[in-house]
Amino acid sequence: MNAAAGVIHAAQKTRQTAAGIAMCLEAAGLLQSPESAAEQLALLAEVDGLRARVAEAVAAVACLEQKRVELERIANAERARVAELEVATYVAPSPSCTRCYGADAVRFVANGGTTAPCFVCGPSQVDRLRAQVAELEAQHAAVLALHRKHNDSDHCFADDETWPCNTRTALGQTVPEPPSPWERAVAGLNALVDADVIFHVEPDGHISAPFSDEHIEWDLKAKRWVLTHDEDSYAQAVAAYLSTPYTVDTTPATPVEDPHDSPLHHEYRLGRDLDGTCDACGDGPSLWCPDCAACRKGCHGGHDGSCTHPNAPWGGAS
Repeated sequence: MNAAAGVIHAAQKTRQTAAGIAMCLEAAGLLQSPESAAEQLALLAEVDGLRARVAEAVAAVACLEQKRVELERIANAERARVAELEVATYVAPSPSCTRCYGADAVRFVANGGTTAPCFVCGPSQVDRLRAQVAELEAQHAAVLALHRKHNDSDHCFADDETWPCNTRTALGQTVPEPPSPWERAVAGLNALVDADVIFHVEPDGHISAPFSDEHIEWDLKAKRWVLTHDEDSYAQAVAAYLSTPYTVDTTPATPVEDPHDSPLHHEYRLGRDLDGTCDACGDGPSLWCPDCAACRKGCHGGHDGSCTHPNAPWGGAS
């Protein structure tokens, strides 16, 4: 009621007629039902919200436009800089280059023009510098190969100066060269000598010691020299024996070391030589002579006939 009275009073002040007062009441939403009035107010609030969102969108578009203008300015500046660099780094082709000028270059030279290398179609400055660096590196390597240390003295091979020589010092190459493979091999053998290890090289090349269970042998599978032990060889022999199918060999066995006058024969015997039975008579190690490691018939160790030692298990007679 108060809202309607306020609208009527305001309309009367402007000398509105009855129809005008009704229109004012209609515009104020006082001639509607409460539901219609509430819906109208909600629509008006929604319109106000849309207007605010439109204003925000317009502001965002203005900000993006400002950024676009700034980026365009930066792009124009970069284009100008690129153009300046192109002008500064421009390399004109040689007037005598037939690849660049064709027949004009031929006429230029025929009329007395100077023939000059073309830097456009020829090697670039970087390529020329790389070629110079490669040439200097080759010269440097050749000098280092020439100025090397003597193998048997502390002098330079090229100028016989005390090692390191002045040339090596000037080049900053005073680090001693690594020893050769032969020098390392000699150092390894001398290490055994320094450790008082008695060893000798067998005819097949492997290195063994009569008072040690370690040996250096050639591994056919690995194609390298390896350090082996007697127990390793025994385990490998057992594994090979167990993996081999049993077959009956009817061919008569012959002594492995018969005759015993071979220059490759040695007097001592190792533990790995005593495994198994005799190749000639079939006696096992329990029947061998403890003095000379000979079997009953002298097949192993009895180089001067049958064994006659008193400690033989067969009573000192064959």
